[in-house]
Amino acid sequence: MSDPAATFHRPGETRGRRGLMGASDWDYYVPYQEDLNAALQQLRREVFEAGDY
Repeated sequence: MSDPAATFHRPGETRGRRGLMGASDWDYYVPYQEDLNAALQQLRREVFEAGDY
């Protein structure tokens, strides 16, 4: 008997009880800021406010 969890899956996919689930790519661009942390925090706020997650 083979273990179904040991089968090969493509990158970005996991096998759950209901079948395959995939991931999606994402790209975000922000205007240049010298303070990288400030740029990331601004982007984080914008993404959460837009519900884009």
